[in-house]
Amino acid sequence: MIKLRESKLEEAFKKVGLNIWVAKKPIMRTDSPEIFQMSIRKERGGRRGHFAIYCGEEKNEVGVLDLDKNMKQLLMLVKEPRRKFTYQERDPKNSLKFITKAGATDGSVRKYLMGLDESHYFIAQIPKGGILNKVRDAHKALRPVHLERKSKLKKSAERQGEWFFTPATKSELRKMEKLVKQDWRIFRFHELIDKNIGAIGTPHEAEFYIEVEIAKEKVPFVKGKIKHSDHKTLILDGWHRIFLNLEIREPRRNRSVYGWVD
Repeated sequence: MIKLRESKLEEAFKKVGLNIWVAKKPIMRTDSPEIFQMSIRKERGGRRGHFAIYCGEEKNEVGVLDLDKNMKQLLMLVKEPRRKFTYQERDPKNSLKFITKAGATDGSVRKYLMGLDESHYFIAQIPKGGILNKVRDAHKALRPVHLERKSKLKKSAERQGEWFFTPATKSELRKMEKLVKQDWRIFRFHELIDKNIGAIGTPHEAEFYIEVEIAKEKVPFVKGKIKHSDHKTLILDGWHRIFLNLEIREPRRNRSVYGWVD
């Protein structure tokens, strides 16, 4: 029998048109049935699928803070005690075997923006701090700080999934031209722009890619077609600087929840 907490979750997800499966048993291989678990499961053929949620121990606080029917998105809160646990994942060298690893839940309040982005489902853990109880607040919290501070960039920024793209400035373009004159081979073609952050899921591919040193840091720029299987191809006519959204990429710290599935 589904408990009141679980039935309220189902009601909220269905209210915004999202498919959900509230599990009665853990949805991942673990030694701790008390922990909250969540992921996105796609149907065969890469179709949208559904959210899978296991609430865990009855004392765990799990609920929906806000929902947006037009966007088909909601903001969910999770709070549970800090617990250590072990989990199993497939051996990358042998898909028939499983490896046991250690993990730990976060004892503080966690908030997740969930729902539909273009044609696919996503989960994004929202950065902590400030009053954040609305879907619109979550969107603002995910935007890179650099874009929020400069209104012109905010208006000109393009987005695909967790990546934001802003037109290169004149000084940045001059640096690129100088680098290319020194060695044209600095250009990369059909580069996977996610590969340096350990992202989970299908990477985003840039037709043209270059890195420029700015303030002693290598900063990536892209142009041309930006492709991803779950998004419409984004076409950038000129060079654009890349910014990653500010979501907490939880798989590194808490394997009971899968991060932005993209």
